[in-house]
Amino acid sequence: LLKELGFKVALDDFGSGYSSLACCKRCSIDILKIDPKFVQSMLSNDEDYSVVDAIISLSHSFNHQLIVNGVDTEQHGFILLQMGCVVGQGNFISEVMEADQVLNWITHFKTPESWKNSTNKHWKREDLAFALVEYHHGAWVDNMIELLSDNSIPLTKTPITSHKKCFFGKWYQGIGKQNYGHLEEFVALDTKHEQIHNYVKHLMDLKKAGNFTLETTQRHKIYDLKQQLLDSVEKLKEKISIM
Repeated sequence: LLKELGFKVALDDFGSGYSSLACCKRCSIDILKIDPKFVQSMLSNDEDYSVVDAIISLSHSFNHQLIVNGVDTEQHGFILLQMGCVVGQGNFISEVMEADQVLNWITHFKTPESWKNSTNKHWKREDLAFALVEYHHGAWVDNMIELLSDNSIPLTKTPITSHKKCFFGKWYQGIGKQNYGHLEEFVALDTKHEQIHNYVKHLMDLKKAGNFTLETTQRHKIYDLKQQLLDSVEKLKEKISIM
């Protein structure tokens, strides 16, 4: 009846609760709206990024329009545009507003330059893990420093310290090596990536042994190694962009 009246049907919070695949199959859905909790943490959590990526692929398979809820930063919008999402909502775009405020918002909202230029910096789908390294690896570094700094946090499970098993490392050892393994910049990147992981693992082993306090010089070295990695990433990005 709704379709006959010209309405479109959207399934909200897709990916959690009752917004399931079964509902998507059973109901005559036009639009999928991704659950914002996955989107909000996708830049720092590789599992949530994978969920968002899977839902995007699913929407294409079902030929549904996709609306991304949770665009809370400029970086979220840029990456989502790279992933093929062109319709979104979130606090960076606008907070909830009354109907009479919409025209004023339309007049004054300025689209970020990074969004306008996103088509000029478009990454292949399989290379988005590389484009996300500064966010995911930055979150990993912050998490490791928190674990090392606060002795009240129990090491209930061993955090990922192997440079081959993190989100970026899996890309590097897989599709990255396949596509860019012949480049000097790609080979050099592995050394920087391994260095920061090995140093954090060394500190983590010291903490497990007991009586460990993270020194300021050790904290600075972690951030220095992180910056060296990101500098190497930028060199590879520049090389890839002119290929």
